[in-house]
Amino acid sequence: MKKYFAFMVTLILISCADQYMEDEVVGGFSEQAPKTEIDALMEKAHWGDGQACLKLADYYRDGIGVKPDFVSMINMVILAEDYGAIKRAEDYFGSLPADDELEILSKLAKNGADRDAIYGAMVIEKGDTLRGRQMIEAAAEQESKLAMLLGCAPTNSGFRPESIKKLVEVAEKVPYAYKILGNIYSGNDYPGLKDEQLAAYYYLKADQHTCLGKEGARWLLNYYREGGDLQLSEIDLERLQILSKEVQQEPADNSEWLEDVDEVIEIVDEDYVEE
Repeated sequence: MKKYFAFMVTLILISCADQYMEDEVVGGFSEQAPKTEIDALMEKAHWGDGQACLKLADYYRDGIGVKPDFVSMINMVILAEDYGAIKRAEDYFGSLPADDELEILSKLAKNGADRDAIYGAMVIEKGDTLRGRQMIEAAAEQESKLAMLLGCAPTNSGFRPESIKKLVEVAEKVPYAYKILGNIYSGNDYPGLKDEQLAAYYYLKADQHTCLGKEGARWLLNYYREGGDLQLSEIDLERLQILSKEVQQEPADNSEWLEDVDEVIEIVDEDYVEE
């Protein structure tokens, strides 16, 4: 698989079919789903409800109650797989020959800037690296989250310092970057970059934005159990166990976790975030 598209697949882990291609949403987003419903679904997703994640993926895909958001859609599809609502992320879209993936992705994206970013990746795949990067940079200036992530693509040898710096810079606008940073520093894929305190910091940030997922929850639990510096309450542990699939019971309706995460992040910020 070609390098640039390999990075995209690392981000989204899917192939798609045209059964979900609908008319482009113009002028913002639909108000068909009230804000209170979105908030309720996000709270359920935060506690590992796969069906809520699947519903949110639909909303982000079609711009129902939220702006069309390609990256948030993919995040929710991946979480829906983690939490058992679908067997595989690919099942949300169907299957297509590998050669068609970028073209189909471009048709699926409802946000014009996201679509431009995918076209830029297609141009790079065809050999025009300069023009493709210019297209992606232009899409990033239009606030395409996908373009911002593609601008942080690793080299053949992995993530270089400049790519990681870019991920840190875009993470506030694109919270999925926190999950990527957690993965980088966890040591699982890049042993030479392993930093458990930074991994814990970024995984907590990802969790705050409902981007953590099953593997990130497992990593945090293991880190905590091995003596890592995390202040977790019983409610915190319960939710992480649910997200990691250690337990299956319904969680209590409690928001203490978010408050605890804020406190931990404030402490870690002082030591690890330098602007």
